[in-house]
Amino acid sequence: MAAEAADILDALMGGEKEEGGFFENAGETQESAQDAWKNARDSSEYFKNFGEDISVGDDGSMSVKDPNGKEINLSDIKTKLNNGDFLEAFKSLGFDEETLNSEAYQDFFKESKARYEAQPGVTSSADVKSTEASGKKLSESLPSDVRSDPTSAAELEDRLSKVEGGDKTLDQMNERLKKIEANSQEGLGTKVGRWVKYTIAAGAVVGAGVGLGYLVDAINKHKNKMNGCWMVNLKSGEKCKIPQLTCNKDCKTSDANTNPCGTCESQESCKNSWDAGTSVFNPCILGSKPKITCVNRKCSNDDTKSCQNDVPNCGVMPGKYHGDATEPSEACDNCTACAVPCGGDASCSSQCNCSTFQCYPGFKLTCVDVDFWGAAEDFLGEPLQFGASMLKKILMILLYIAIGIVVIFLLIKLTQFLIHKIKSRRTSSMRFRR
Repeated sequence: MAAEAADILDALMGGEKEEGGFFENAGETQESAQDAWKNARDSSEYFKNFGEDISVGDDGSMSVKDPNGKEINLSDIKTKLNNGDFLEAFKSLGFDEETLNSEAYQDFFKESKARYEAQPGVTSSADVKSTEASGKKLSESLPSDVRSDPTSAAELEDRLSKVEGGDKTLDQMNERLKKIEANSQEGLGTKVGRWVKYTIAAGAVVGAGVGLGYLVDAINKHKNKMNGCWMVNLKSGEKCKIPQLTCNKDCKTSDANTNPCGTCESQESCKNSWDAGTSVFNPCILGSKPKITCVNRKCSNDDTKSCQNDVPNCGVMPGKYHGDATEPSEACDNCTACAVPCGGDASCSSQCNCSTFQCYPGFKLTCVDVDFWGAAEDFLGEPLQFGASMLKKILMILLYIAIGIVVIFLLIKLTQFLIHKIKSRRTSSMRFRR
């Protein structure tokens, strides 16, 4: 059974196969997706009974029919596999709970997850998710009227004074500030952060002379650097931010510390960059059509150029990208559906995933959305110590309960012993009187 699962995964993802898997070869057109699906059906016994035809939507989503005629969303499965959600991906393929819960399949999922997490760069993404959870947990412990991000030292101290163990976090931040100040006085920069690493310039803190307030400002800037849609190279762990899919204007930074992704001007230039390990972004949405087509063997934008009607080679996709465009059809020179800047204060567009855009194998898109406390944890380079005193109190309470149980148990035993002794004496006394 597990061998069947491995066979399915190889057909979809490629594994060690030189020719690659379905998702690697599906491309952006109906024709390339159909060819890739034919190869997947030929290489896996499991897919042989699926429908022969694949459906590609206007948004690039791909679906096929299972043996029972049910629509299977392959794009959704691709997203789950890219995120390491193997169990959920196989659920979407139609596997029943009994099969998925079998020992063979559970072992297969564990091994697949272990191989996924062993890839460089994946653990970095996982670190961010735990940082997000830690930061939001601290936020949720604050009273609702003080949950907004602090913008000054007074606000920071006020918020931390309202939570159990907040003094530990404040001490932690002051320790970091002392290190920054000491390095600054010695003319040394300070490297901070795990997801986004940058150096606080020597002299910045001492020159500003604002103490904890400077740290609050630095953490808020660090939050903006972290948040947004990122392209991650799973082999090297290198990453760059995609401004086109990052919504909050404060996070659309272009400074060298955040390293924004460049855009490629053709599919060929995308592939060449990806093959070289460079994280460039192809802004054409999967399944989008070229604007410049071949009509009656002439290019639609220039009738002096000859072309073949079945090969729309009059213009390369995506063509030049226009970041100030507001319509998907206007953002790229030669594709009808293109990424455009998203509005609002959200960290990422809902399109920040590899089921919407072409991601070359070995790359993934991931959204980072940390609050002030999550950014603080990354900035400090260590978990926040918030809650330490609460944990200590809980442990002390549990200890008192345990001691109380022992004392009660001993009292019961002592009482039983005394009762037994009294009864024994009464029995002996009655015998003596007789």
